[in-house]
Amino acid sequence: MEKTTISVILILIFQNIFSQEIKNCDEKLLNSEYTIDYKSLEEKIYEPIEDFSYFVNCGLDPIDIEICSNKMFFVTMILQSMENKEKVTHKEILEKILEIKNTVDYKLAKERLQTSKELAFKKGNLEDWKNDSIKLKKLYIPDNKIIEIKKIIDLNNNKYTFQEIFSKLNEK
Repeated sequence: MEKTTISVILILIFQNIFSQEIKNCDEKLLNSEYTIDYKSLEEKIYEPIEDFSYFVNCGLDPIDIEICSNKMFFVTMILQSMENKEKVTHKEILEKILEIKNTVDYKLAKERLQTSKELAFKKGNLEDWKNDSIKLKKLYIPDNKIIEIKKIIDLNNNKYTFQEIFSKLNEK
């Protein structure tokens, strides 16, 4: 009985969150339909993705939009879960995104993307090394690569961005 009550409460909370986020959206956009042609999905995939930037007022931030705009993510996580419908509304797509957005895997992927973006244009320097090495570990960079990155920073303090450092490592 207790588990059922908790499950019902969680469902109501998630429905409330989804409906509040969706209320801020452009109704015309939400009601517009997208036809899914499963045979030529590769060609048709870009139509709804162009509209994702409008979902910023619907509970998605720019990182969410970047993740959802990824073709692989959109096809595997969103369209494949639409139960082979021929037409879906942007509201149905948004609801599915908001549902996925609350999963542990999505939150971890989003955190990794944010960390990666933070480091990409940041210059590697000795003063920030402790924090930067923690971020590199969050990105599942192997310890031996982190040691190589540290050596590059030791020799070139505040000279290269992490993106440039990774390029140098790939040249080896």
